Amino acid sequence: MATIDAYDTKDGRRWRVIYRKPDGTQTSRRGFQRKRDAQEWLAEHVTVAKASGTFIDPQAGRRKVGGLWSAWIAKKRVSSKASYVESLERAWRVHVEPQWGARTLESLTHAEIQEWVSAQAESKSATVVLRNLGILRGICADAVSDRLIPSNPCDGIETPRKKRKEHTYLTVEQLFRLADESGDRRTMVLVLGLCGLRWGEMAGLHVEDVDFARHRLSVRRSATTVGHEVVVDLPKSGRSRQVVFPAAPLAKGRMIPTIMRPFSYLHPRFASCPRRNARYLMMGRLGADTSI
Repeated sequence: MATIDAYDTKDGRRWRVIYRKPDGTQTSRRGFQRKRDAQEWLAEHVTVAKASGTFIDPQAGRRKVGGLWSAWIAKKRVSSKASYVESLERAWRVHVEPQWGARTLESLTHAEIQEWVSAQAESKSATVVLRNLGILRGICADAVSDRLIPSNPCDGIETPRKKRKEHTYLTVEQLFRLADESGDRRTMVLVLGLCGLRWGEMAGLHVEDVDFARHRLSVRRSATTVGHEVVVDLPKSGRSRQVVFPAAPLAKGRMIPTIMRPFSYLHPRFASCPRRNARYLMMGRLGADTSI
């Protein structure tokens, strides 16, 4: 049962709805200026909602956005690569939490979220903006699923489009010149340039992954730097693959020293810290000549 009664304030008479939630606890909603407004709210948000199973406790929306972050990112860790989770954690810490972490769910409006996205788009890349909005949208989607709020205020937000970047590719002559200038890293440069491997995939290669008889590289893992640690995981696509390598420039004696064991890394020094050594390789050794 629900009741509607009047009470007096310094601004005049107001109406209050007293009702029971589906769990049996009693609560109320105050501040209606007319009895008719209270009756309509009771019918829509309590009577019909309880009958259809869509009831949302008005007090549930008072939870803070930041309070839902831990559960949301924990869910992402189950299905996402460590490097992607790290990018989400950084985006939350730098962009999302300072703006929305202390806000209650019920206070979020579509208009102010759109204003936030539009302001970011003026100074940040589309990738950054979309990632930041994706975090807030995901948290609000969980809130909708848990019936903390009736709808997601991030739905329908206009977002910037990603712009396709123009890539600069080395000619064959430039690639071999770069390789020749790389000293004992010549084979590494040729593997990257001729086989289409990502840096982390190259750093994650084991000796057993090289098949000289069939001229194949088995790309089974990727070694990437996450924070201050190297994380070995599946390739970016989530699946292993095989790629062909040309025989002449990648001779067996130069690619795999005879003392190496089958399960050791081809390039153990670089697998220990892929990003740092990639920068060293391209800038430290070759930085004196940027014309190639």
